[in-house]
Amino acid sequence: MKYKQFKFDNCEYIISNTGKIYSLRFKKWMKPFSINKKYKKLYVALGSSGKLFSMGKLVLTIFKEIGLPNETDFHINGMLDDNYVKNLKWTTRSEIMRLVWKRKREKTNASVGVYPWKIGNKKFRAVIKINNKIKTIGYFMTEKEAVIAHKKRYIQLYGANAL
Repeated sequence: MKYKQFKFDNCEYIISNTGKIYSLRFKKWMKPFSINKKYKKLYVALGSSGKLFSMGKLVLTIFKEIGLPNETDFHINGMLDDNYVKNLKWTTRSEIMRLVWKRKREKTNASVGVYPWKIGNKKFRAVIKINNKIKTIGYFMTEKEAVIAHKKRYIQLYGANAL
């Protein structure tokens, strides 16, 4: 893990390349929060003014470079609470929309019933619809494991010829 020190509004902080921020003034780790319950992008309030910053933008600005005015942070793996520097890049809003639509098309073609998720260290959730109710099969480290579990459960329910 790499750390860099930065100053904002006469307050000093240390930030890691995984998106964790330590306040030297209060001598504690800061807790990021989400503004919207549906949209899990994390923010942090800095300085005496309490100005809000996107964790992704902060990590990119300090560890990579400052983005252009029309650019925003993009989470490559689609998990908005994963602010590791390798998961972030600067991009425009139109590029984000193109990538999101591409991901949705790939999702419907490749791994139906598997979604990005994050519980502990598990990154993918496999689900199946039974009697018009969505049931969770489990949480998995890789998308491939989740797809295999989904296919096994599907075959159990509907038979081998259903695929």
